[in-house]
Amino acid sequence: MAKRPDPRRLRSALTYTVPELASACGVTDGTVREWLKDGLPALTTQLPTLITGGAAKAFLVARRVKRRQPTQPDELLCMTCKVPRKAFEGMVGLIETPGQTPRIQGFCAVCETVCSQMVKRADIPNLRSIFQISPNPTKSA
Repeated sequence: MAKRPDPRRLRSALTYTVPELASACGVTDGTVREWLKDGLPALTTQLPTLITGGAAKAFLVARRVKRRQPTQPDELLCMTCKVPRKAFEGMVGLIETPGQTPRIQGFCAVCETVCSQMVKRADIPNLRSIFQISPNPTKSA
């Protein structure tokens, strides 16, 4: 199953039944029924229930935008709180893996669990003025 349904996989000009939409989005039928309860517009005057691709796309995009949590330069996204938080005592580790986007990782000042944030390579010098950054932990052979 998809972690996040991708609205780009849907065709605006098509109509989908609940199982067809579930299959196209990579989710279960029950998830689509929950979306209908949460306000996904559908044609319910006759069976089967039909959902237009355009309405489904707009619903999924709006849902994703609503969940987005912008962070300030001195904040990381807490994996437990699910909101932006300051790093415990401003200490973070810089994780740079070849071929991947670098990220900084620390501990939440509120719940003391892992916080993380993807960063641009160009922003790393600016982050050094905000955080106490330690380099990648070295792997022992």
